[in-house]
Amino acid sequence: LRENERLAHTGTGWNPTWHQPIDVYETADDIVLAVNEAATNAVDHAYRRTVTDLTDEALQRFLGPLDLDLLGLVIGSEGQLGIVTEALLRLAQPDPPARTVLLALPAFAAVMPVFAALRARLRLQAFEFFDAVSLAHVVAHGAAAPFTDAAPYYAIADVDAVDDDTLLAAFEHCVGQGWVADGLIADGSAQAAQLWRLREGITEALAPRLPYKNDVVVRTSVMPAFLAEAQALIAAEYPAFEIAWFGHIGDGNLHINVLKPEAMEQEAFVRACERVTDLLSACLSRHGGSISAEHGIGLVKKPYLGATRSAAEIAAMRGIKAALDPAGI
Repeated sequence: LRENERLAHTGTGWNPTWHQPIDVYETADDIVLAVNEAATNAVDHAYRRTVTDLTDEALQRFLGPLDLDLLGLVIGSEGQLGIVTEALLRLAQPDPPARTVLLALPAFAAVMPVFAALRARLRLQAFEFFDAVSLAHVVAHGAAAPFTDAAPYYAIADVDAVDDDTLLAAFEHCVGQGWVADGLIADGSAQAAQLWRLREGITEALAPRLPYKNDVVVRTSVMPAFLAEAQALIAAEYPAFEIAWFGHIGDGNLHINVLKPEAMEQEAFVRACERVTDLLSACLSRHGGSISAEHGIGLVKKPYLGATRSAAEIAAMRGIKAALDPAGI
């Protein structure tokens, strides 16, 4: 990381254990900031901002006299407001050793109770969910099936390393409540990587089916009610389509991927999906959510922004854009 390089050059010293606590995209020469508000470890880290100080002089002058935290506007902006050319990064101690748990869930309604139960009994580093459709495509793409008996939904979690009794007690509580049908505790880092592949390999495995994606977000407190309504809506409106559900449940971010039937024309498929996106936007509005969660509104979802943001909010965002990027670069 560039900050470690600077420390090495100034004599402060290189610490190979320091790391970025959220998934800042990195190349050999550059680190791209202001990206990807959601992450698999967002439960623990998403809102611990890693950018501590932008060093561009023009922005510094802009920040100084106003006494407003304008720097916060850049975080998560994904290039809408400007280009970060240099930054100082706060490096954190790495997470403590983790234990990875994969749980088979008998129903969609079990996702949030399991999340709440694990969070209450253990220290979560990550918590993700995916459905049987997602798993089937990842397995067809080369991963190993985790259980003999399939389940409709799954959750995978990283928790701070604890003794077996503590971990089993949390698992048995979930089983006793009827929220978990089966489970696996990874035996070492190699098996943990195999289990995480089941979640992290979903996007690549679905790509050949040209999925129509809805990337939505609601507060975790209203996630159970939203999930119930959204699932019923999509099941009713997409009866002939294969739907893959997965996401960063720990920060309320849900990916809904509609898979195109092979015999269906792309234009007809998109029209059908857009009709249901209108209904989904209304559902999100009722629950105080957003139609575009992880990567900004973009162009495809722009027509739906008004369903989840008020006219005043949109006017404020346009005003900020005009102030920081008057030329629309």
